[in-house]
Amino acid sequence: MRRLFRFVDYLAERAVAAIVAVAFSQFFAFIQQYRQRLGGHLDEARRSFETVANDERTAGTDAQKVLMDTLGARVDDLQQAYDAIFAAPVLLKPVVFLLHLDPIVAEGTLADFAPQIPLDLASLIYAAIGLILAAVIYRTTSNGIFGARRDGRQPRGRRVRPDSPRGRRRSR
Repeated sequence: MRRLFRFVDYLAERAVAAIVAVAFSQFFAFIQQYRQRLGGHLDEARRSFETVANDERTAGTDAQKVLMDTLGARVDDLQQAYDAIFAAPVLLKPVVFLLHLDPIVAEGTLADFAPQIPLDLASLIYAAIGLILAAVIYRTTSNGIFGARRDGRQPRGRRVRPDSPRGRRRSR
């Protein structure tokens, strides 16, 4: 029976590691889709800025100045975020992404997010990191599903009853 428990624990560890690896690769896919959507928002903000700047009906008015300032700031913010995420090294992309996160763009990306099977090097690196991280966390925070250690010893905190066969010392 103990072998069965160890086998199930072994499978559970692998399953958790695989799930976390897939989640990490999907997070990188989300960042890629976010960056594409951010580029679309940037293009639209530039077009709006040009439209307002070239509108002869409101030329020189206070309303045009306020609108151009607002749109100009939006273009600058989007451009900085896009450039930062695009130029960030692979391992720092999540940090840069979180630092430049635009809630409106992120919400739209999440609503339209399509999971992928990413095979690019960066996604595979994130999958490997997730796999290793999950296996390490699983092994260090748990004695397994059934409390059985791989070496057959009892986990810390459990006591063997003295009257059980394992608790009695054998005399020679």
